[in-house]
Amino acid sequence: MGLGKARTAAAEPWKLKLYDCPIHDWAQAQMYMDNIIHCTGQRPGKLNGKIQPRACTGCGRWGHTKQYCQIWRAVYEAKFGEPYVRSQPKEEYIPLTKEEHVATFGEQSWWWVCEFRRLDRRCRASHGELGGGVYDSDKWNEFCAAYDCKYPAFPEGVPSNSNFQL
Repeated sequence: MGLGKARTAAAEPWKLKLYDCPIHDWAQAQMYMDNIIHCTGQRPGKLNGKIQPRACTGCGRWGHTKQYCQIWRAVYEAKFGEPYVRSQPKEEYIPLTKEEHVATFGEQSWWWVCEFRRLDRRCRASHGELGGGVYDSDKWNEFCAAYDCKYPAFPEGVPSNSNFQL
């Protein structure tokens, strides 16, 4: 038996004690974890941090997380009738069209979407003309005034929940 296997075997009784430790007794769990670390010969990282035990939110036991919990997986399969799959493929984001947005949230909400997009374009345009960091408020105000004249705010109408004045 190699050194790694011997160390793992020496730590096994401590792992079982950690697993059976009550979830509210974190001091005892830390003591068991310290013994496991001593048996396996692990060392703290560069910052000399202490290795702490993990508690499972699925079954309420020490020594693993919900990601590796066999009890939680069995309960999940019994409840939903299918095995748990960690990473579900995400659906591609398709933004709403103007008509869909107006039908769902109302026309004034669409005006805010347009204004946000206009302000976002103004911010991106400022990076191109003024550079990344704008520290001169006069240059910024001059740029915003020129941009706002060229692309006015709320071209379709002012929302009732706005304090914007023409």
